[in-house]
Amino acid sequence: MLVRHLPTLDDANGIYTPPDSNVGFAAIDESRLAGLREEISAFVHAHNIQHVYCSSNQRGVKTAEILFDGLSTKCKIAADSALGNMDQPEWGNQPQSYVKTTDKYRLWHSNPSTVQFEGGESLQDVERRIDKFLDRTSGQSAIIVSHTTPMQVLLCKLIGIDVDRIWCFEFEHYRLTAMFGQILLRYNAAKISDINFEELKL
Repeated sequence: MLVRHLPTLDDANGIYTPPDSNVGFAAIDESRLAGLREEISAFVHAHNIQHVYCSSNQRGVKTAEILFDGLSTKCKIAADSALGNMDQPEWGNQPQSYVKTTDKYRLWHSNPSTVQFEGGESLQDVERRIDKFLDRTSGQSAIIVSHTTPMQVLLCKLIGIDVDRIWCFEFEHYRLTAMFGQILLRYNAAKISDINFEELKL
């Protein structure tokens, strides 16, 4: 299952956040957070989920701690740098209103595999670290707390489509995306506790 980190002040203000920025969270929607925690808790207990992986930056770790605090003693949270957001130094701390006017932004959304960020990463760099993460966690049922680009790459890899199609997917805050093998069961869903793997006709 994939979960995007809780919204930050940069998200609220339309700012591109550098990967390791310690930007704080925006005002948390307590009602939506409570619903998210309830769904995760029911899913964890119903399917005996024991592994939680999050990006190693502050917003990834803090989101995992908030979501899983007290929900299950079986879940072990592990921070992993492979799940960090893509390094795009040219856009770091820049307003999205400016970034959207650039040629690189248009290319990033139309042909992302051709883009290399100066002093940063390419889509292939993100794919390589996600491949290593998937190798390390092969066979595990896990919940992953991460960021847009690594989650896009993860979903492409899990479904089995080319990573150049990352923009088929965007992830909302307070929503859940669930996979079983190569089957996408829920995408940006508020509810996952009704999933019953035993009823899947595979």
